[in-house]
Amino acid sequence: MRNLPKRERGQAILLVLLSMAVIVTVVLSIVSRSITDIKVTSTEEDSLRAFSAAEAGVEQVLITGTSDYNVVVGDAKAVAEKTDFAKGLAEFVLPEEYNAGESATVWFVSHDANGNIVDRCDTANPCYKTDNASRPLPIKICWGKEGTGADIATTPALEASVFYTTTDGYGSVKVARITADPYDSRRLNDNKFDLHASDGSCRINGVNYAFSVAISDLGSAPYSIPASTKMGTSGSGRLQFMKVRILYNTDLAHKIGVNNGGGVSNLPSQGIEINSAGTSGEANRKIQIIQGYPEPSEIFNNAVFSGAVQGISH
Repeated sequence: MRNLPKRERGQAILLVLLSMAVIVTVVLSIVSRSITDIKVTSTEEDSLRAFSAAEAGVEQVLITGTSDYNVVVGDAKAVAEKTDFAKGLAEFVLPEEYNAGESATVWFVSHDANGNIVDRCDTANPCYKTDNASRPLPIKICWGKEGTGADIATTPALEASVFYTTTDGYGSVKVARITADPYDSRRLNDNKFDLHASDGSCRINGVNYAFSVAISDLGSAPYSIPASTKMGTSGSGRLQFMKVRILYNTDLAHKIGVNNGGGVSNLPSQGIEINSAGTSGEANRKIQIIQGYPEPSEIFNNAVFSGAVQGISH
C-alpha cells in the first residue's frame, strides 16, 4: 500500500472534517425541526384541552345555574363566572350584528333566575321608567358602522316598537312605534318614516356609530305612551320591552347600541353573560357567551295590533 504524501493526507483530513460538518448540520437541522414539531403539536394539544375546558366551564354554569364554576381535570383547568349582562348600565351594545329585517330586544323589566319576567319593580328588580308624568322617554338608539353613507340605497334605517301595558297583568298590551331614516330623500319621498336620524352623534363603549335617534315619547298624541305607564304607577301598567329592527342594509350587518339618554334610571339586566377561561400547560383560552332572555316571536309584533292598539304612526 502506497503511503500518501503529507500534503494529500492533510487534504483528506479536511474533506473528512467538511463532510462531518455537513452531516452534523443536517442532523442538527432534523433534530431542531423534530423538537419544533413536537413543541407545536404539544402546544396545539394544550390549546385544544384549554378550549375544551373553557367550553366545559360554560356548560356547567348553564346546567347548574351557579354563578361561579372552578374545576381541574387532569392538567386542564376551567374557571367560569356568570353575571347579569348590562344590568344597571346607562348604555350598552347588543351582542349581535343585525342584517336587514332582523330585530333586537331591549328589556325594560327584570327577570328572575329562570328567565321569567318579575312582576314587580324594586331595588333588586329594577325597571326602566321616568320620574314624572311630563317627562318623555329619553332612550337613545345608535346604529350603523362608522363611515356608513347617509344617502345610499343600503343606508340602514330603524324601526323601534315599545310594548307596554296600561293595567297590571298582560291583558292590555299595547305598542308605540316610531321609524327613523337618515336618508332624507327616501324618508320624505318613499317610506314616509317619522324622523330624521342624526349623523355621527353617538359613541357607546368607545365605539362611534354612524346614526342615532332619541325616541323621546315615540310619537305625538294619540300615539304617546300614557304618563302613568311611563312612571310605573301601581295599577297603571308599565313599560315591558322594545323591539328594534334595522332595515335596508342588505349589504352589511350593523351593531345596535342603546343609551338611556341621561334618563332617571338605568336599564335592567338584558340576559346572562358567562366568561370562562381554560388553561392547560402554557395554553390559555377564553370564551364569552351572552344569552338573552326568551322573547316574543317576530309575529308578536303584529299579533298585538287591534283597533284599540296605539302606536301605528305610519
